[in-house]
Amino acid sequence: MPYSEVSFVYKDPLTIQKLNQMDDNSVFTSEHKIIGGEVSITGTSTVEVSPLRVEIEGKWLLETTTANLVLTAENNAHWREGTTQEATSTAFYVYAYNSNSTVAIKFGLSAPAYTDTNSSTSLGVKMYDKSGSVWFRCIGSVWNDTGADAGDLRKYQQVGHRIQYHFPINVASAAAANWTVVDCSGPIPQISRRGIFGIESTHGGADPASIHIRPSDTSGWVGTGVTTNTGQALGCVAQVRVGGQRETTLNDRQIDYQIGAGDTTGAVYVEGYYMDIR
Repeated sequence: MPYSEVSFVYKDPLTIQKLNQMDDNSVFTSEHKIIGGEVSITGTSTVEVSPLRVEIEGKWLLETTTANLVLTAENNAHWREGTTQEATSTAFYVYAYNSNSTVAIKFGLSAPAYTDTNSSTSLGVKMYDKSGSVWFRCIGSVWNDTGADAGDLRKYQQVGHRIQYHFPINVASAAAANWTVVDCSGPIPQISRRGIFGIESTHGGADPASIHIRPSDTSGWVGTGVTTNTGQALGCVAQVRVGGQRETTLNDRQIDYQIGAGDTTGAVYVEGYYMDIR
């Protein structure tokens, strides 16, 4: 055989390790991948997760049967805690875990506490939690509503790591001549540090109608505050005219707001958020 038809294949140790991992369905833990697994709220207390492939404890796990990816908040068996934790004005979380080498899901009241399955807490995004010897990977969150829809899960659309509520959630509705802190920690869960806000102002005087939002003085905000503007800016951080929308990076899920001179009242809404866990 001519030499030109001979080929040599060199498999370095890393390649060999990857091939072995492909054989036993495992991957590098550092990849932290979720493929699919988007959360949809299909009823007042029912959640459905799209088919997903997820990495937990170095293993790729797969579930494609939609019937196996449905949770109901009143069902005790659908909770990590063993009994329902559903309550009005409460955020709770959707977790995936390894059940006989396939993906299963449960609700959990507690937010993820660890950045990896080595119980690390100091570096990276907290996306894992543990019950006994079982590791749970957080894949989303839901908000149990208040007011006329108390007890109902607030519907939203998920696209990747972005959540957009079907109807904005009011978090402040009062006159505020001075900067006033708004707690957004209900509809923006602990797995997010970037909220999407809408504003509304009722014009009550000769001055232009306006309402201003900014990073909270008591908040350890990340970055410069505003990262995206889809409304009309007035030339300073987090100050928008009526109808504006802001995406703002935050740490403890608080903002400040102030009603402009001449306006009688105003409102701040949470329109959505970005999840850090994907």
